[in-house]
Amino acid sequence: LLLVANVEAQRIGIKGGISLSNADVTVLNIERASDNIIGMQVGVVGEAKLFPAIYVNSGLLFTQKGFSNNINVPVASGHIRINYLEVPLNLAFKVGAGPLTLFAQAGPYIGYGISAKNVFDDSSNEPVKIEFGDGTFNLKRLDYGASIGAGVEMSVLQVGANYSFGMDNISNLETIEITNGVFGVWAAILF
Repeated sequence: LLLVANVEAQRIGIKGGISLSNADVTVLNIERASDNIIGMQVGVVGEAKLFPAIYVNSGLLFTQKGFSNNINVPVASGHIRINYLEVPLNLAFKVGAGPLTLFAQAGPYIGYGISAKNVFDDSSNEPVKIEFGDGTFNLKRLDYGASIGAGVEMSVLQVGANYSFGMDNISNLETIEITNGVFGVWAAILF
């Protein structure tokens, strides 16, 4: 009730950006290197002022994550692309610097997998759909973790960067552990 009573200003808007995603992949307790893949993030966002200089923000975002599967396992080279509907919840601290406002934010996120596929470098191979579920070769549908970021705001425009790190293994195989990691650069317009 105290938080609701102190909410002063609320804004909603749209957000979009590009990301470099990767995963920490461990096969048979040996960490494997994988390359970044490029993705995007787009959706609706909102923020509310709680106290002077302290804000909370959230949204509903379509987020692409994944990793290269060039990790010395017996599969054709390419990458795994996983699309999520993601809900972040960040606490932000803002400070004015002339006409600009600088901000830093951090908080948890939860993602719900909506589609996944293995895309091969050899274009003669068709992409293979990856199912979500409890099966041995399925991926877990839920991903959760934490995110930190910073940026600058000028009137209705925000520009920022963030890093999100998954805290849950999204693989069902006992011998493979996969946790998401995403670096993103984005812009948002808030009204």
